[in-house]
Amino acid sequence: MVKSKEFSMNLIEKSMLMGFLLCILAIAAQPANAQSDEELAKTHFKAAGSYYNQGKYEKALEEFKEAYRLMPLPEVIYNMAQCYERLGDLETSIGEYRKYMEEKPDAKDLQAIRDKIESLKDRLDKTGIAVKISEEGATVFIDGTEVATSPVSGIIKVLAGNHELKVEKEGFHPFTMKFSVAAGLSQSATINMTPMAEEKPDEGEGEIEPLPAAGKKKKGNMTGYWAVYAVSGAVLLVGVVTGVMALVEVGKANDNTTNPVLFNDHKRKAEKYALATDVLIPTGAVALVITSIVLGVKKPWKEKKKTATITPFVSGDGGGLMLNGRF
Repeated sequence: MVKSKEFSMNLIEKSMLMGFLLCILAIAAQPANAQSDEELAKTHFKAAGSYYNQGKYEKALEEFKEAYRLMPLPEVIYNMAQCYERLGDLETSIGEYRKYMEEKPDAKDLQAIRDKIESLKDRLDKTGIAVKISEEGATVFIDGTEVATSPVSGIIKVLAGNHELKVEKEGFHPFTMKFSVAAGLSQSATINMTPMAEEKPDEGEGEIEPLPAAGKKKKGNMTGYWAVYAVSGAVLLVGVVTGVMALVEVGKANDNTTNPVLFNDHKRKAEKYALATDVLIPTGAVALVITSIVLGVKKPWKEKKKTATITPFVSGDGGGLMLNGRF
């Protein structure tokens, strides 16, 4: 039984290519008096196939719809169902698969499509959000529509995509959050409602890092400055070396003025070393000067006091929140 289902699923995936071929053959078989629509439909269908293969399912769907408007063939409906499925709109995909079966009751892949529909329905049942709320009797809204009252058991089914969750209860601050769900997956959220009598936190709850003991101070870090000094000094040293080598090559060139080949060779080398020297020495010098200026301004060798900071772990509209994906 499992092998049969796997075979059906493979067949439905492979039949995408067959759908393309059947559409083209069906369009070509239309009467000659509709030739202009046929050619236009072929153009849109080929464009749709190209977009589909590139993973651009929204554009592919637009082209399939236009092809179907010009030539309403069942095979095009099948391909639109494939696009809706890839886009995560499983409900519309199921409807398109059923429409294909109605318009082509003699199709050889009907059983495979029935299996596909059952699989999509199962994925739809798993698409939603599980909500755990600290207070009983709170009203839960999804995209402005009331869907449940806490405690909420199981998942609240939603379509794949972006949604807004809102929780309200008299005497408590309302809670609102955005969430996104992929087809066949679910999210879970734990919401802690904040009573109106309590001051509403601006940044959510947090933990305060303790101050260091009195008298203890923290020194600045000089490691970065020493590293810059070391690199700058190395650059200056290399610049000096290249300068010396340039002078050596100049001397060799002067010694070979009667030999054009050797003279030109030493001259080119001298010019290269001189150019390197012109770049390295100013660069190293500028780096040293800038680092010294920054060092003098910031004075990291002096001890500094450490202050406390607040590290929030959540921000929300009236309560704490933990959001996790569940697969």
